[in-house]
Amino acid sequence: MLLRDKINNFEINYYIEDIQNDKPTVLFLHGFADSYRTFIKLFNSNEYNSVAIDFPGCGQSVYNNELKIEDYQNLVEEFINKNFSNKNIFIVSHSLGSASALYALKNNKNVKYCLLIAPFNYLIANDYEHVQIMSNRLLPKTFENIYESYTSLFYNPSELVKNAAERRAISFETISKQRLNNFEYMVKNQILNKEYNNSIKELFAQKNYSIISGFEDKFVPINDLKQVILDNNYIDLEIISNCGHATIYEGYNNVKNKISQMLKSGKL
Repeated sequence: MLLRDKINNFEINYYIEDIQNDKPTVLFLHGFADSYRTFIKLFNSNEYNSVAIDFPGCGQSVYNNELKIEDYQNLVEEFINKNFSNKNIFIVSHSLGSASALYALKNNKNVKYCLLIAPFNYLIANDYEHVQIMSNRLLPKTFENIYESYTSLFYNPSELVKNAAERRAISFETISKQRLNNFEYMVKNQILNKEYNNSIKELFAQKNYSIISGFEDKFVPINDLKQVILDNNYIDLEIISNCGHATIYEGYNNVKNKISQMLKSGKL
């Protein structure tokens, strides 16, 4: 079911199933300008209880002002404290959700483990050309920007995906205005900023997490993730072939199996 709550002065929308105490609970954290619905195929599992947040400025958690990654991190920390203070939690994040997942892993003692899907990481801004491309994807200004951003999520975009991208791109003026209003600071000063990225490097030095990502991801380069693993060689990386940044869509079975492994063993 969908519920609303006020946390840290944000009115948020979140999805929660009837909690069964004999099953572990998984908190799903979506990526940049996305919504809880990105995980919908993973809900209603026989293995776990599902909980998922719409971050402020995303989905049905409407917000009209500037946002920072810290807003998301603090919100997740408080959401867990408020709703699951006495229950162990597993976190599954996609893309930008990794910053909040690892922050919760560090600060919430009942977070047992995180599975990071195609995670935002501290190397994302190291390549100048990639930064320029990502800036146009995250803060699109034109029809072409939005179309390219959407289709680039997929390794092999179908005609259905291309048609959806075209319909979305028609509203480029509205999308552009909303993105700038909510996310200009976050994109320019955090996501695509080397200094900020260096500040979150310590979060990746933790041990209770693993990574799964597509080999063909155009948003989170696989070579960056390989370097993250070299820097933290106790972390596991599973690479999905023929899969882009829409990891749950194109690599659904791999992701589902990884979650099952995590829950059965208590970690990955």
